[in-house]
Amino acid sequence: MPHVQTLFDKFKGSKDILVLSFNIDDNPGLAQPIVKQGGFTFPVVTGQAFFETVDPTGGVPQSWIVNPEGVASKVRRFNRGEQWVQEATDAIGKLSQRPR
Repeated sequence: MPHVQTLFDKFKGSKDILVLSFNIDDNPGLAQPIVKQGGFTFPVVTGQAFFETVDPTGGVPQSWIVNPEGVASKVRRFNRGEQWVQEATDAIGKLSQRPR
């Protein structure tokens, strides 16, 4: 989760990019203490039902890049750590350069 925070901080204040996390636990209240204890400030959205409709196999973790129209134009399991931050940043950059 610290790397999600790094990515969130990198794009904080952007008008076109939002970094958030989906909590897909059976008990949505389990995530909040972890978020608070870690000092994370990125949004955490309860999304188990949504996630099950999009990816019923439920493999996690996943990183999704969604275009401005709300369509998942790139779905990929990124590497972890700083390399994940760089790959996600590059993917977001490529998406934001595409003509709308």
